[in-house]
Amino acid sequence: MKQQLKTIWEKYKNWSETDHGQTTIKWFRRLLVFLIVGYLGYQIYQIGFVEIIEALPRIPQFYIIFLGIYALLPLSELLIYRTILPVPAKEGFLAFFRKKILNTDVVGYSGEAYLFLWMRDHIPVETKRIFQVIKDNTILSSIASTFTAIFLMTVFAITGTVDFLSVIPTNTAVFILCLLVAILIGLFFFGNRLISMSTKAALKIYGIHQIRLFIVYGLEVVNWSLVVPSVPWNIWFTLLALKIIASRIPFLPSQDVLFVAVGIEFSKHLAVSTAAIGGVLLAGSILSKVISLVFFSIMGLSNLKTKENVTI
Repeated sequence: MKQQLKTIWEKYKNWSETDHGQTTIKWFRRLLVFLIVGYLGYQIYQIGFVEIIEALPRIPQFYIIFLGIYALLPLSELLIYRTILPVPAKEGFLAFFRKKILNTDVVGYSGEAYLFLWMRDHIPVETKRIFQVIKDNTILSSIASTFTAIFLMTVFAITGTVDFLSVIPTNTAVFILCLLVAILIGLFFFGNRLISMSTKAALKIYGIHQIRLFIVYGLEVVNWSLVVPSVPWNIWFTLLALKIIASRIPFLPSQDVLFVAVGIEFSKHLAVSTAAIGGVLLAGSILSKVISLVFFSIMGLSNLKTKENVTI
C-alpha cells in the first residue's frame, strides 16, 4: 500500500511539472477558490440579509470577544508548528486562518489536507516530515478535544448545571458518553503508536491545545451571557454541552449551522426567549461565515491575480 501511494505521488509530481499539468492545476485552484467563495455566499443568502442585520448584537464587547475566540485557534497552531517546523509568521498565520475556515465552514479535516499542500510548497522540509507533524498535531488536538468534552460534561452532570436527561433521551446520553470514552481510550492507547514526535514535544503541544479549549469555551459562555443577560447560566452551559457534542462529529459540513439549529430547537422547550437564544447563536454563525467569505474573497482572488503559488 505504501509503495502504491509512493508510485502515485511520483506520477502526480512528474505530471504537475509538465505544461499541461501546471495549466490544469492553475485552473483547478481558481475553480476551487470560486466554489468556496460561492458556497459561503450561498450559506449567508440562505440565512437572509434581513435576519442577519436583526440578529447582530448591539454591544461592541461581543465582537471583540468573538474576534479573540476566532483568532485563537490559528494563533495557537502557528505557535505549535513554529516550535517544530520553520513556518514563516505572517504567511503561516494566513495559512492556519484558511485551514480553520475550511474545517469550520466547508468540511472537517479539509483544512489539514490544504495545510499539507501549503507546507509542501512553502517550507524547506521533506514531505514525510510535514505529514508526520500534521498527523501528530491532529491526534493530539483530538485527544484534548475529547478529554475536554468528557471533563466538562461530567462536571456539568455532577454539579447539576446541566440536566442532560431533559435534553436528550437516556439511551442516547449513555451512547454519546460511551462513544466519547471509547474515542478517548482509543486515542490514548493507539495514539502513542501513531505519534512520531518525542513525549516532551507531544505533552507541550497537548498542553497548548488544552489551554486553548478551556479559554475558548469559557469566553463563549461569557459572550452569550453578555448579549442576553436575562438567560440563566445553566441554559448557556447546556448549549455549550450541545456545541461540544456537535463538534465531535467528524467530516460534518458547517458544524456551526447544525449547532444553531439544535440550539434554537432546544430553546423552544425552555422558559426562555427562543428569539433571544436564536439571535445570539445565529449572530456567531453569521459572523463566522462573513469573516470566512471576506477572507477567502480577498486572499484567494489576490493570490490568483498575483499568480502566487498557493495551493488551496
